[in-house]
Amino acid sequence: MLVSDWLSRILHQSLSFVFMLQVLSEVLGTVEARAQLVMPSLLPALASNLGSTNQQIRSTATTAMDALVAVVPPGQLLQSSSHIVMHSSSVRSKVILVEKLGGLLPQVYRYQPQLVVKQVLPTAFALAQEARGELKPPAVQLLAILAQLMGAPALLGRAAGVNSVVESQVRDLLLSGRA
Repeated sequence: MLVSDWLSRILHQSLSFVFMLQVLSEVLGTVEARAQLVMPSLLPALASNLGSTNQQIRSTATTAMDALVAVVPPGQLLQSSSHIVMHSSSVRSKVILVEKLGGLLPQVYRYQPQLVVKQVLPTAFALAQEARGELKPPAVQLLAILAQLMGAPALLGRAAGVNSVVESQVRDLLLSGRA
């Protein structure tokens, strides 16, 4: 009896959370101007739920994240997303956030290339160092986008400025993306 009560409570909390995420994704469009104010606390919460093992929570969090991306300026999202990717322990969350970052990069780089260099390059280089398994394809994709925007020689030059190991890993990942 005790286990069934516990499972019932967990299911109820899970469904409540899914409902909250659904409402959030609908509300973000209507409060577009104020979404920037809640973004610093909302994005980390969404990111942690992107890595949920519960498919319904993960799917709903992805929908809410898409709604947030639609209403918050790309430069602001880029800064927060880069920080979360750099410090997150959830591989699933990192994979999804790196994909979102890749979509934001061209928009931001066109007008604020220094922001991309300052915020995204350290994240990309950190990903290059841990790029294996599920993280390798998004790391390759992110580096390929950066190489396309900045030029591969400039990207490799920045990587060499960190150290020779990072430069080698970035070079290897760029080459593996062309294969």
